[in-house]
Amino acid sequence: FMAIANMNLSLAKEVIRGLYIGLGTNLAYTKFKLRAKKYYTGSDDPLSPDYHYKFKSSSWDIQPEGIVGLLYQPQVKFSLGAVYRTGATMDLEGKARFGNTLLGLREKSRYAQEMNIPATYGIGLCYRITPRWLIAFDWQGTDWSPMRVKTNFERQGKGLVNQRGD
Repeated sequence: FMAIANMNLSLAKEVIRGLYIGLGTNLAYTKFKLRAKKYYTGSDDPLSPDYHYKFKSSSWDIQPEGIVGLLYQPQVKFSLGAVYRTGATMDLEGKARFGNTLLGLREKSRYAQEMNIPATYGIGLCYRITPRWLIAFDWQGTDWSPMRVKTNFERQGKGLVNQRGD
């Protein structure tokens, strides 16, 4: 489970007739929860004994993200816009637990996780058919190339191991 909620404050100004520039910030709240359980029971095979596996983690953070946008309205019926959002680096902190009965492991630790939320961008256009109806089109993109997750546990073990995922 991963949730990202944004609260936004933006301001825009008409710089020349029909052209608006906007700047703003999102306050990005990120909550990350992961729970995994596996129960393997009822085996009569000595090479495949019963076991239980559990992993649980939970963390959250709040960080700002910059936004810049353009709106061009050459006439009342037609508009063209673009937006760029910078992304953010979330510094998540939380707790994790790991257990595996087959290996005799029960571990728990606080952890810090750095997660890069990628930049996004978009363009859109609309045409007003009537005062009450319009046709709109938009395209959104995400720059996934900087997406990284680094996890560092206070107490590493065999199950809770520092990770760097690119």
